Amino acid sequence: MTTPHHDTPILIAGGGPVGITLAMDLAWRGVKSIVLEARQDLPPSPRCNTTNARSMEIFRRLGCADAIRAAGLPAEHSTDVVYMTAMNGDEFARFERPTPLDWRHGTARGIGSDWPTPEPQHFISQRYMEPPLRAHALQHYAIDLRQGTELVSFSRDEGGVTATVRDSATGQQSTIRAAYLVGADGSNSRVRRDIGARLEGIPKIADNVTVFIRARRLSELCAKHPGWMYRFLGGGVIVAIGGDDEWLIHTNVPAGQSLDNFDPEPAMFAAIGERFDYEVLDVARWTARAMVCNKFRQDRVFLAGDAAHLWIPMGGFGMNAGIGDACALGWLLAGVHQGWLDPKALDAYALERTSLGETVALQAVKWGQDMVRLLRLPPERAAQLRNSAGARAAYEPVVRSANSSEWQAVGMMLGFAYLGSPLVAYDDMPAPPFVLDEYRETSSPGVRAPHLWRDGLARVALHDQFGIGFTLLRIGATPPAGTALVEAAQARSVPFTVLDVPEPDAQRKYQGYGLVLVRPDQHIVWRSRSEPSAAQADAVLDRVTGKLMPAQQVARFTAQRQRGGQLRVEDLLVRRDTLLLAQAGLRRAQSLDWASGIHSRTLAQLPDPPTGLATLPDGRLLLPCGAERSVWVVDRDGRASRYADLAALSAGRLAYVVVDRTGGV
Repeated sequence: MTTPHHDTPILIAGGGPVGITLAMDLAWRGVKSIVLEARQDLPPSPRCNTTNARSMEIFRRLGCADAIRAAGLPAEHSTDVVYMTAMNGDEFARFERPTPLDWRHGTARGIGSDWPTPEPQHFISQRYMEPPLRAHALQHYAIDLRQGTELVSFSRDEGGVTATVRDSATGQQSTIRAAYLVGADGSNSRVRRDIGARLEGIPKIADNVTVFIRARRLSELCAKHPGWMYRFLGGGVIVAIGGDDEWLIHTNVPAGQSLDNFDPEPAMFAAIGERFDYEVLDVARWTARAMVCNKFRQDRVFLAGDAAHLWIPMGGFGMNAGIGDACALGWLLAGVHQGWLDPKALDAYALERTSLGETVALQAVKWGQDMVRLLRLPPERAAQLRNSAGARAAYEPVVRSANSSEWQAVGMMLGFAYLGSPLVAYDDMPAPPFVLDEYRETSSPGVRAPHLWRDGLARVALHDQFGIGFTLLRIGATPPAGTALVEAAQARSVPFTVLDVPEPDAQRKYQGYGLVLVRPDQHIVWRSRSEPSAAQADAVLDRVTGKLMPAQQVARFTAQRQRGGQLRVEDLLVRRDTLLLAQAGLRRAQSLDWASGIHSRTLAQLPDPPTGLATLPDGRLLLPCGAERSVWVVDRDGRASRYADLAALSAGRLAYVVVDRTGGV
């Protein structure tokens, strides 16, 4: 068989933090890539202003965490979030967090100071994070970054992807042949559009104008109330960017006003409480959304970062989720390219990351709603807070109760588990419940491996010693040897590291399991209290390397060939003079006929609550049941039959189905 020629194994469209992180992750694993980036310089307006703990762990593994910590705000600059009547007014709530200097001196107090991670979160604008990230990638990984080069189009075939690219300066076009293409090309992703994917969710929450300014007066006022982010009555938000005179001011466009014509200056002055001189560095007009892509992959093309999900910038999870995408995708692409991972394993990327995206999107919306409720108060209530110290003191616990999870989201950063993944060997023990602002260390399959400082090794974390492939932790003073697993991995040429972890604290954090298998992205995929047999070891390796994944994720049911395209599930549909409804609470599909007076009848009674409804071209009904992740087909006589049980294949909640013109689901 002839091996197809590729200019590069992986082509990455987009050289922002997500694309650069993916390129470094691949290079660390010995896989080359080409990164296309249309921009020659930094983004004009600061974007994400927080690099969370999980992202910093990923950067630590890639060797650039210290360089990123050295950039951004000065080490002594406050990282607190302050709620105020106005910048020249009074505080009514404050969330305290350690400064970089506190961490350096071992005096960290406040939110995040007790999180079990080797790398606490760092507050740095993407504007200042990108240069050290890019410099590290070029210097230490020699990535092939082609700035000033944009993706024009691409075509796919069984052997790879052929991309047409253009030099932004000369207009000259050329082609690049790759085995895989990753679209990390942002919210207006060309790659997403060209594979026919779409963002779904809430397309518009609110319109906003963000002004990046230089203003000495803001620095003077900030010195009286040290902080990193300020939130004000009325809804304005100000963020310290460079630690000197650079500020980012978010203003909301009132309903009914045009985003393009909205003047943010009055809202800026209202948030500060006075007029002030400022220099405009950039203005960004944008719409807050909460959307996740309906597919993260099409054949040899993948989506990551803002190309795959968009949500309002609450909690700082936009860029950070994209960095997580890069970590989740890099090892899969490397394993398939190097031959030790079954190509079917690539399907797990979408299954695992979609569930995270949906969780973050919903939570970001809730945080946004909470902030509106807390800060956009009736005039009388706002006046009370401005004029009464007692009213402000009484409002502080209200703010803390409603908004603390946004700043204390350690569960989202460190405790999110991949449930229902086809690459994880789950056991009979129930997974711990997900709690947004709490994190309980556990060895449950699917979770990130708990952090541990190694005894006798100064500032060496257990994560630092994980191998480039799978890592078998032998925990305790006399753990099982795991010999069969080691031999099975060697026989398959699977990269495999064995670590002895005798520390007593490890036995507590890993719940007494003597053997714990961690995959290349630091998530646990299997655990055991006893020595596995050779057959058991082979079964584990079959599972975690994708050999057991089905070649086709969803089967087909028999339907007559019909004309027409996609039929999207909705909660209700109109068919002639009839309204069709899927009623979850009553576990049924119902019709309402108003042609001769409103007449209702039950079309089908289901054992599971339906979450949507579609009609097939031949008249049958198709109902997904989201919580149970099953699909039912109902014939004209009201007989319901289970089409498919997707619980073992899908992660998260079944949201919709699509029927193609041949009747395939």
